Amino acid sequence: MIKTIKNWQIGTLQSIPQNRSGKLYKKADFTPKAVLKVKQMVESGRLKNFIQEEMRNSFAGIEF
Repeated sequence: MIKTIKNWQIGTLQSIPQNRSGKLYKKADFTPKAVLKVKQMVESGRLKNFIQEEMRNSFAGIEF
C-alpha cells in the first residue's frame, strides 16, 4: 500500500480499467450472520481463493 501511495505521488501509478461494476453494501447488510460467514471464509482460505479466481477472470487478456 505504501508503494502504491508513493507511485501515485510521483505520478507513476498505472490505472487498470474496471471491466464490471461491483456490489455496493449498506451498513445494515453487515449482520452478525454475514460477518460470521466472511470470518469463516477468511479462516478456511476460501475468501483468498475466491479473490484470486476473480482477479484471474478480471485481468484475462490484460498485459502489465
